[in-house]
Amino acid sequence: MKSQEEVTSNQVVKVQIGGTKTTDDILKGLIKNGFKKVNEWITQKTFPIKTDEKIKEIEIEIIDPGRSFNKEDALKFLIAAGLRRPTKESALRFAEQYYYGRADDAKKPYVIFLHVPWMDKNRAHCVLCVNRDPDNRELRLRYQVNGFDNRCVLAGIRPHK
Repeated sequence: MKSQEEVTSNQVVKVQIGGTKTTDDILKGLIKNGFKKVNEWITQKTFPIKTDEKIKEIEIEIIDPGRSFNKEDALKFLIAAGLRRPTKESALRFAEQYYYGRADDAKKPYVIFLHVPWMDKNRAHCVLCVNRDPDNRELRLRYQVNGFDNRCVLAGIRPHK
């Protein structure tokens, strides 16, 4: 596994979480603003956001492990980078706020949010993934069972100082 020094940070994005929008509200906005696809299992019922939370700003840092990785590797990468595990809401808000109409020339299109996994009807563990390719913007689910290939980068939350 790469050491902490070898994991590269691509970018830091400020995102507001909290407020009154539900997951369903966010998804409608994503489709309206150019996302080609949003996975049908991503709804307020399956990925709930509390709508009475005070708005606060967090920083999401994108790191590139430089190779394929699995869940265990990803957790080690986050720890080595001094980042907290993201939440489902942080993934949804990242897609909502950062990618509206924004071009991204990232070489690795898939941003993995290794939040506490959601289980599908077959009890398979899934996490949210933002495809940031400008020609194929999507919010999808990625299964953890096979790990993540080298086209993926990892999102973590910077702790408050």
